[in-house]
Amino acid sequence: MMNQETLRKLTEMKMIAMVELYQQQSQNKDYQAMDFDDRFNLLVDYEYDRRKSNRLERLIKQATFENPTAAIEDIEYHPDRRLDKSLILEL
Repeated sequence: MMNQETLRKLTEMKMIAMVELYQQQSQNKDYQAMDFDDRFNLLVDYEYDRRKSNRLERLIKQATFENPTAAIEDIEYHPDRRLDKSLILEL
């Protein structure tokens, strides 16, 4: 059974991702067979990844890039652009 006080404390500490995954784990019987360390590692990894992702999204938004979804993998190397593909990949 979920301890609502623990969930409240996690929310107060702004560990929202951990709360979400804990609630998912409590509803899925497959997680019940896992030992404590494995489940705890999943919770921490999920929270860590969510925070890193949110930080990156926030920084991209603050940067006000012309095209925030641009990626090096999407560059089109047409001859008229005179781009040195090897140099770009090296950088």
